Amino acid sequence: MTSSKFRKPRISLCANEDLETGELKKEEVELLVLSTGLLPSERNERLAKVLKIPLDKLGYFKEKDPFLAQLETDVPGIYLCGGATGPIDISESVVQATGREHESDSPEERIGACWRT
Repeated sequence: MTSSKFRKPRISLCANEDLETGELKKEEVELLVLSTGLLPSERNERLAKVLKIPLDKLGYFKEKDPFLAQLETDVPGIYLCGGATGPIDISESVVQATGREHESDSPEERIGACWRT
């Protein structure tokens, strides 16, 4: 019985296009990870105007200060978490929402603390 610990990794052939030259390249890789890109909602611009919250250059909602006031906006009582500020995984999104809820001063502030984009 062979332990998986000592198995030689499989090497796959990967073909991709160089976007600058249009040339098709072939590479051997040990691990290939595929991912789809994420774009902000087309409705962010309209919602940002209504709520008076600025957007960043990519179209996501802008935090007051990403280091000192995470998830806060310039508008009192409106907080951001999850995909509202950019691509983020589900577990981090849950941590942000839970953390914001526990920091809230009142039950009213806890309602709708996060916007889904």
